[in-house]
Amino acid sequence: MAALPLHDPVHIFALVMLVILVVPTLCRLARVPSSFGLILIGIVLGPHGLALLERDATMRLLGTVGLLYIMFQAGLEIDLQEFLRHRGNSLVFGFLTFIFPMALGIAAALLLLDLGVLPAVLLGSLFASHTLLTFPTVSRLGLARTPLVATVVGGTMLTDTAAFVVLAAVAALSRGDSSLGFWVRFLVSASLASVLALWGLSRLGRWFLRHAATDDTVEYVFALTAVFASAVLLQVAGLEPIIGAFLAGLALNRLVPENSILMNRIRFVGNALFIPFFLITVGMLVNPRLPFESHDAARVALVMSGVALLSKAMAAGLTRRLLGYDRDEGGLMYGLSVNQAAATLAAVMVGFELGLFSEAVVTGTVLMILVTCFAGAWVTDLFAGRLARRQVRRSFEGSAPCDRIMVPLANPATAGALIELALLLRRPGSQEPLYPAAVVPEGPHGMLRAVAEAENMLGGVVVHAVAAGVPVFPVTRVDTNVATGLCRAMTDFRAATAVMGWNGEVSSLQRVFGRVLDQLLDQSLQMLMVYRAAGPLRAVQRLIVLEPPLVDRHPGMAVVKQCLVGLSQQLGAGLHRLCLADAVASWPAAAAGAGVRVLPSWSAALSTLAELAPGPGDAVVVLAVRRGALGWQPALDRLPRQAAGRFADVNLIIAYPPEGDQAASPAAAPAAAAAAAPLVRPEDVRVDLDRTELDGAVEALLEIALAGEPQALAQVLRQCRDAAVPAPLELVPGVVLVHLHVRAAAALAESRVLLGLNPRGFAVRGSDSPASCLFLLLSPADQPVEVHLRKLAAIAGCLRDPARRRGLLEAPDAVAAAAALAAPAAP
Repeated sequence: MAALPLHDPVHIFALVMLVILVVPTLCRLARVPSSFGLILIGIVLGPHGLALLERDATMRLLGTVGLLYIMFQAGLEIDLQEFLRHRGNSLVFGFLTFIFPMALGIAAALLLLDLGVLPAVLLGSLFASHTLLTFPTVSRLGLARTPLVATVVGGTMLTDTAAFVVLAAVAALSRGDSSLGFWVRFLVSASLASVLALWGLSRLGRWFLRHAATDDTVEYVFALTAVFASAVLLQVAGLEPIIGAFLAGLALNRLVPENSILMNRIRFVGNALFIPFFLITVGMLVNPRLPFESHDAARVALVMSGVALLSKAMAAGLTRRLLGYDRDEGGLMYGLSVNQAAATLAAVMVGFELGLFSEAVVTGTVLMILVTCFAGAWVTDLFAGRLARRQVRRSFEGSAPCDRIMVPLANPATAGALIELALLLRRPGSQEPLYPAAVVPEGPHGMLRAVAEAENMLGGVVVHAVAAGVPVFPVTRVDTNVATGLCRAMTDFRAATAVMGWNGEVSSLQRVFGRVLDQLLDQSLQMLMVYRAAGPLRAVQRLIVLEPPLVDRHPGMAVVKQCLVGLSQQLGAGLHRLCLADAVASWPAAAAGAGVRVLPSWSAALSTLAELAPGPGDAVVVLAVRRGALGWQPALDRLPRQAAGRFADVNLIIAYPPEGDQAASPAAAPAAAAAAAPLVRPEDVRVDLDRTELDGAVEALLEIALAGEPQALAQVLRQCRDAAVPAPLELVPGVVLVHLHVRAAAALAESRVLLGLNPRGFAVRGSDSPASCLFLLLSPADQPVEVHLRKLAAIAGCLRDPARRRGLLEAPDAVAAAAALAAPAAP
């Protein structure tokens, strides 16, 4: 039988692990917070209970690690953009949650506890500080990145820092060291240490994760080293180690995304080991018999507990009213800020060693810690649960377009980068699995071996994704056509998004990306993210979005923008937009803090992007639409290869919005109605144009459209000559389009499409090969631009079908040409 208390490390660790296993389960059955149960079991097993455990060096070490871990996790999980955006709120809360407890604490110490001025000031600082003891509950419920929690965490750092400064001042005054030199040394060393922890760790972390991290284990060890190195640095500077741990979390915040493998491991180890150890050691401090043995200790404990509960409630209540939070948010603010633990205990022990506090104050402080920790656990669990349920309802009622993601894979070397992007696109807390997919071409030779290789590749991907805590459903298909197989897989599993890899290389024979990707663009309706990886996304600091003109008219573009806002939040990266003036206000409210640079013209887009000097720490996102969709222009097909060639060392994402029902937009109805109308009427077709120059062919078609209006025809011809006829757009080889907005033409009450065919071909400026088919799109100048764009999209959409193109170019007369365009698409 082992002697009590236990001293053998094996026995101690076995008992504590048994407690960590059993107590949270019992708490869930009893519907009480697990933090409450762990503190209570610490009282029972500690030196003032059954005396199975004593607060020796081992328990103090693990408890201190748990406290630092909580502060590190708070800095790591805070939404840094929300924190910076609402830093004024943090200042308000930090000031109120410091000044109310400080003032009430000093008054209670002087009037009710008969303490002197210095002890009273130090006691007031005990009430002002607090510990984010219940932050793991908030993190578990998915509220860690909300603006409210960002406000509370920021205010906590402000009030704790102020409390530690008061502690340093009282300690210096009690020792007789209050010279100007002391304060100068203190302020300079604390400021330098804080800047070094934030600035140095951030840059070191970015370099390490990009160049030196060989596997996930090394990344975790680096994060743990950063926590304690920063804690030591701040301790040497005269501040408490918990501030250093929090600064380490802030420094690595942008480098550890919410859904990353590293974040999952940090949470797992903390919640499973270090944080429960800390809660148990807090309980071991409490002697529940003392209030019954000493009336003085009972009186001090009652006063201190009342002041702590009341003053933090006053601060949270006034902050709620000033900042416009509702009752549940105010309750959560109170639950997070009422907990008194390690910071309070550290300060009271300093006061006891300096002779400022008696044993009764130390005992009262420990009992106050017990009361506030229990109160904080109950209140946080209650109001965090309410807010989490509200957030789930909002998420359910709103769209979650990025959740069900399929990741087609063909190259094991790029699989990790594609999975990383897919994980970042998922909404935090989503239960949807990830669908890595491999399609093997059907053939008589080597097919079984190719299937086996695909399954091996998917196996590695499954391990990678499961390590991030994400469910995975690997998909293997055999099909005669890879793109068709992928489209069928996306339809079968109802995937809303596909993340595709691209090497950035385009040959002259390829239209946009390559054969498989181009076919997938033509055949699919889902949102597509085509990704050319140049480095790890977690090291990205800027997300630069290139917005071509008119793409925001596409009904599905709102879905893409919503996903990009979520991606920037996951990365903690700044969102920067390059767009024309008319698209500035086209983004959702969540992107209100994004930087916007207005382009003078679209031709200056790539040169303006080059001025921003994007490098390995940036990701460029190009918004695009499929050929034939609303907002499409031929220039969009050239944009990916232009961007890939010019910015070779930058992560590049080409984002295509969903089409049809996938877009789920009211704009789809008028688009469908427009598509149902005949595109070209037989009377607007000329199959025997004998003009060899494109300008002459355009003039011949204008004569058809404006027959009987000589003045309008003359005016449009002058308009064409003044503009030198807008450059023709090559839709497919041999087919060009000219589109004009016509002023003052009675014959053009709405958009009109004319078609000219010449088997011998027109000479097209800027092209070595002639075109045998000319589309002329005319729209009234006062007509909404969406109508013009829909006609343009309809023309391009018709030509996606090879059978239609063949029927058009081989049409013997105008009726056959119009019928070829109206024919249903080939399956």
